[in-house]
Amino acid sequence: MLPNHPDFNLLYTIFELGMIFHVAAIVLLLLLTKNFLQRAVKRNTHFKKTTHPQTVPIMLPIGAVTKHTEKSVRSLLEQEYENYRVILISETDKEEAAVLIRKLCAEYDHVSHIVAGPSERCSQKNHNLLAAIATIQPDENILVFCDSTHLARPDFLARLILPIIIGETKLTSGYRFIQPEDNRMGTIIQMIAVMSLHMLYALKPISQPWGGATAIDRSTFFENRIPDLWSRTVVDDYSMGPYLKTLGIHSLPVAEACLETQLSGQTVSGVSNWFYRQLQFFKFYTPLTWIAASVLPLFYLCMVTYIATALITPCTPTARLTALLYLGTMTILGLWYTQIIPNELPRPKRIAAFFLFNILASVQLLRTWTSNTISWQSIDYHMSLGGGIIRTIRHNSRTQ
Repeated sequence: MLPNHPDFNLLYTIFELGMIFHVAAIVLLLLLTKNFLQRAVKRNTHFKKTTHPQTVPIMLPIGAVTKHTEKSVRSLLEQEYENYRVILISETDKEEAAVLIRKLCAEYDHVSHIVAGPSERCSQKNHNLLAAIATIQPDENILVFCDSTHLARPDFLARLILPIIIGETKLTSGYRFIQPEDNRMGTIIQMIAVMSLHMLYALKPISQPWGGATAIDRSTFFENRIPDLWSRTVVDDYSMGPYLKTLGIHSLPVAEACLETQLSGQTVSGVSNWFYRQLQFFKFYTPLTWIAASVLPLFYLCMVTYIATALITPCTPTARLTALLYLGTMTILGLWYTQIIPNELPRPKRIAAFFLFNILASVQLLRTWTSNTISWQSIDYHMSLGGGIIRTIRHNSRTQ
């Protein structure tokens, strides 16, 4: 029961204002980014092809191989761009990724394979990328880095590098969206989580290279010592973006250079751990923003408690009406929010996933205060508060 006491009235008013603020923030975010996201998920938009006199290398590390990996990699090997090559990197020459890479090298003339070996100072992904960077030719002036788990549209590469070619920027990034292949709650929550990060990425003032696709001018990359940064950090794009921003170099988000992730079988526990890792990057590479943002989940969870109490225990009619209006408005917003990416998911599950995501995001952001360890593909990285790796613990190997 909500205590009917003057001392609590101010707190109740704050919670009610918090509901209004939460709804207004979601509406504003949708209005500011809806067009960007719709352009990102379209696959039939017209694009005038461009060329670049020098070869453009795509560096593509491959770790764990899933049922989607080969199809995703092939989408990057078959780009509608004439002058490019692809460097595929594996940790060893015996793992499943290396077997796939050798198969692809036999089929495509513009593909090469690098065996990077195990990492000692940085994440395995960064180590693999650094091994590929060591092979870059002097006349290759634009560098592209991609993940191996997402599908690329045929004009992805051309769109990603165009702003650099025409001199609009030195750094571009695409992002990705989740195409759910089932209606499991974990899968739908991850679709919403990725889309939420995509919305923040679409806002130019705060945009960071993230999500699996980055292109950068060669001189910017080497003159600002990005290889040195990567040699001691756990993530490539999100460590580079905030660092370059301090030097006045901003990432330009390219809506149409968006990758597609086909996802199925995700559990709520799985998406919770995935989202926790994303927020840990936030903690180590944009720490001031992380500290400021950590106030919000505390307030939100208290507000959720207030709403639940107003609905299930005796309270004033005003408190109950406010809670019902908030839930009704959020239900409508949830339907809108979860339809930005076209899907055939059941409406009740979309609404439930939307509400659960709001709670999950708050809990996982608070959870980042409890540990300085990032776990990624069976490797634990013990981090310093400055974002460097103190110690690495491998739980198993992908070598077969």
